[in-house]
Amino acid sequence: DFDTGAVWLEPNTADCEFSVTVRMLCRLAEISNVESRLHSLENIVSSDPANLSVTSLLVVTAALESLLDNVASNANLTSVFLDIIQNVLESNVTGEAQRQFNVSARILILIDNLGSKIPVKETEIVTYTRNSFSLAVHINDSRASSPMFGEDNNAGIILPTPLINSITFNTTMSRVVFSYYTINSLFQTVNGRNNLTLVSDVWSVTVPNTRVT
Repeated sequence: DFDTGAVWLEPNTADCEFSVTVRMLCRLAEISNVESRLHSLENIVSSDPANLSVTSLLVVTAALESLLDNVASNANLTSVFLDIIQNVLESNVTGEAQRQFNVSARILILIDNLGSKIPVKETEIVTYTRNSFSLAVHINDSRASSPMFGEDNNAGIILPTPLINSITFNTTMSRVVFSYYTINSLFQTVNGRNNLTLVSDVWSVTVPNTRVT
């Protein structure tokens, strides 16, 4: 007021004090070379994945989203990309990251989108297996079945023939993308009173750019 004057209080910077890891992750945007940026990202997240913070998971997910189109055509970079996702899944705060920033849902979309972009030949089945998930892509055929995954290679899935017959494929090279998850951290309920988790493995099957009739 005009009688006693005023002073500035010390600013509250609590929300601005990012960890060293987060600052390192943010600086990766300054690296123009895609391969260098991807390998630098892997080096950071693989050092201690269990203790990655919620903010770290957000920044890593955003970085992966920006890199997806540039790595999908390269098998080696695709492998590194999936290694980074595996590191993300080993974090202890995936549930909180999903609640705040939709991270788990974005990771699932990343894996599906990667499967729709990686090169695959007509007679080829492309597979990638990590500790917590597997990804397989092949050109549509009458089988529409997945490779066998799981600890004892005893987990597989076959799409019903009526379902395959009801799908309108845009081209003869339309693909089927199989994703297999052995970790439940991506599928926890984060809203409501019940903190529920899955107790079984999860399959996802996607036929990109098609419609069911």
